[in-house]
Amino acid sequence: MKKSTWIIILLFEIGCRSTHSSPIALNNLTDVDIDVAGKLLINREMGFHKIEYGSSLDSSFAIIFVHGYGSRGKEWVQPILDLTCKSVPFYWYRWKWDQCPESGANQLLDSLISFSTKTDYDSLWVIGHSYGGLISAILSEKWEEELKLTIHVIAAPMAGISRTQKLCDFTKEIYSPNQNTKLIQWKTVHERDNAFNKYENDPQDVKIRNGELYQLDGEWNGTRLGHNRSISFISNKLCEE
Repeated sequence: MKKSTWIIILLFEIGCRSTHSSPIALNNLTDVDIDVAGKLLINREMGFHKIEYGSSLDSSFAIIFVHGYGSRGKEWVQPILDLTCKSVPFYWYRWKWDQCPESGANQLLDSLISFSTKTDYDSLWVIGHSYGGLISAILSEKWEEELKLTIHVIAAPMAGISRTQKLCDFTKEIYSPNQNTKLIQWKTVHERDNAFNKYENDPQDVKIRNGELYQLDGEWNGTRLGHNRSISFISNKLCEE
């Protein structure tokens, strides 16, 4: 192979690596189709990635997005765009979804503690969907730092599913968030959620001590409100607050 060809390949690989670890520019998500935009989110190194938009954002709190198992990223694009209504900093949390819930939650906890020492936020919103919602819910019980967390879990199998039961010995009935955390669960309709309706029992059915539970409708704007679309519904709901 010619030397010039090796140089081109090397520059291409370096460019890909820097893209994977660099901040996410919000306008890049709007300049491409939804599948490509999703890849710009999900094809990243593990950890926090800042989503850059605007220059005069309220810096008192920030929002962190935690994706679910097998996410392709694209289900988050419109919700992220919608939540610019809050005019606060955004961060995308990329994590390894092929691990047990406790392990994933501990990884999120360690990452978030490290993150909090490098920022000056008074509070954070953590918005977790599906499996990402499950590890975010577990985080609510582990968080002991002074920084206040409001944790929104959307369409999350908080009780565990057959996979987590068999491979991880994980089931859970009650969540007890620590004093500096507020846990809010948003449940989809079991029969309308294609990720959960194959299970006889709804894996979203748990009790939360000193938390909030909201049952979503089965439709939104005349269309089924299912597993992934629920993120868009919640982002719209949060913009109304």
